[in-house]
Amino acid sequence: NIVNVGPIDHAEVGRYYRSCQGLLMPTLLESFGIYPEPMYFGVPILTSDLDFAHAVCGDAALYFDPRDPRAMRDAILRLKNDSVLCQTLVENGKRRLVELGGVSWDDNVRKVMEAIS
Repeated sequence: NIVNVGPIDHAEVGRYYRSCQGLLMPTLLESFGIYPEPMYFGVPILTSDLDFAHAVCGDAALYFDPRDPRAMRDAILRLKNDSVLCQTLVENGKRRLVELGGVSWDDNVRKVMEAIS
């Protein structure tokens, strides 16, 4: 099932990510801000085969032509049927997240908490 949840409360983001098997992002627009979240929560990413997505996700996503419904379907089925690919994307996402920020999200949170306390 594909569910478009629309806007959700920030406090609910983690719960939603923990309940899904992947993030489907068939966008034509630059979307940097959304990609780190599924990486953090260990959710594989399926997204547009466009330069901006490759620049952010690297080898942490499965890419497809966002203008081709069959390519999107094939990517979804490939992820659904290949548990090794799914786990590889999750692991690559965790690594990519550190590469993007230079430190882990836990380290970032710790620094913010130290700064405000």
